[in-house]
Amino acid sequence: MIVKADLHIHSCLSPCANLEMSPSRIVEEAVRAGLGLIAISDHHSCLNCTALDKICASRSDIRCLFGMEIATAEEIHVLSIFDNLSLALEFGKKVYASLPSLQNDPERYGDQVYVDENDVIVGEVENYIGGDIASSYSLEALIPAIHRAGGLAIPSHIDRPYFSILSQLGYIPLYDYDAIEVTPSAKSIPVEVLNRYPVIYNSDSHVPETIGKTFHELEFDCGLKEIGIAELKKAFEKRIKHPA
Repeated sequence: MIVKADLHIHSCLSPCANLEMSPSRIVEEAVRAGLGLIAISDHHSCLNCTALDKICASRSDIRCLFGMEIATAEEIHVLSIFDNLSLALEFGKKVYASLPSLQNDPERYGDQVYVDENDVIVGEVENYIGGDIASSYSLEALIPAIHRAGGLAIPSHIDRPYFSILSQLGYIPLYDYDAIEVTPSAKSIPVEVLNRYPVIYNSDSHVPETIGKTFHELEFDCGLKEIGIAELKKAFEKRIKHPA
């Protein structure tokens, strides 16, 4: 089974995202775009994944996973992807605790609200969680921490000139990444990376209009609603560009 996937979508919880990006709107736009597998991956929090889980549980045409985009101490963005909501929320608490204590100013930085499945605001995250604030996790420490928590670790948009491995370090340390994310405009990816890691493309959507504009296709040996972390990892591995 071939599934169109987008594992990097920001909701209204991310201060840089549009307030229209509620979990229900995200699912609506994803289905309209033909996506079968999605993840909400907000900055440093998974709190909107609870509503996402409830919405997708009642549908047969889409499967959701639970993500988070974490900024390392080096200001490198990394996606963590879970199939277990409780594990995702628990790891989210640890990540939130690792951030500097800076109270959010909605007028300056943007709103950080989480909602229920009916788009009713449940609460607002007090401390700033935007992507330009770094956690205390180094890249070397974060990758195994995600794995211990039960998730997959994927460096974000590695070819971007900011908040990426290449922008911050100038090279790609060969850690135990489950995949790497690149943008559609990537001009070149080091051969050693292509030979070692699966390469995926996500939308990094912050507004409804871009959902489904960028995605990657994955081949699964199970039904849509049976997709979990183990199945995702197997599907990722089929995308490795082994040398001829």
